[in-house]
Amino acid sequence: MLQGRSLIWIPCSDSASSPLDLKRIREPTRATSEGRHHMILTNQPGNQAHGFNLRPAKEKNGKTLSKDRINHKNQLMASEVQQYYVERGVTPYILYVLQGAVIFAGDFIRQFHKEFIYELAGVRAKSYEQNEKKGPVEIAVGQIDPELVRGQSLLVMDDIIETGETLLRFKELLLEMGASEVKTLVLLDKPSKRQFLIEPDWKGFEIQEDQWVFGYGMDYNGKLRHYPNVVTLVPRNDS
Repeated sequence: MLQGRSLIWIPCSDSASSPLDLKRIREPTRATSEGRHHMILTNQPGNQAHGFNLRPAKEKNGKTLSKDRINHKNQLMASEVQQYYVERGVTPYILYVLQGAVIFAGDFIRQFHKEFIYELAGVRAKSYEQNEKKGPVEIAVGQIDPELVRGQSLLVMDDIIETGETLLRFKELLLEMGASEVKTLVLLDKPSKRQFLIEPDWKGFEIQEDQWVFGYGMDYNGKLRHYPNVVTLVPRNDS
């Protein structure tokens, strides 16, 4: 089953850069808790990430975006969101964008009080292929229950906002479907990349503009979504 594929081992580290050598080929072994490795399968024994290190992403102010800080921000935002809807006496319909926001959404909703009531669904949206923008955002409208939209308050969750196109398209679509209100929430923001007139109602962190980030649900060419924190690639001589 593994014929023709290379095995790449990436140490999980929340505090230091880790070598990402996509040309190393190793025999499969059993992963242990002591080794804390993940096995990634690729179709070729090397790609454009060769010669780079993994490093935790950084905020715009230079602070490292650690998993602990993400957890704390989730707690704060979830408290604010819950208070917003409880004060208005409404049950929100929360839509998280697939696939990038799935881990973020799971961690986020666990911060709600156990008695807080909401509806939850994931909706696929796509505009990138091989880490490159390929056209307008495509939203899987059929995954949205219109009965839970008409006359309701909605919250759209996404992993990151850059141009703003995805959140704007979602907001326009849901309002057309009869939503009474559409709020937006993101974990990461690159405000200088904005091309559409929209700002999230809640956001976690503004990050440095030159980073392609992945992990924590976000992918690198369809892989590495499982990485436990938000990381980026840096040339080895810069890390």
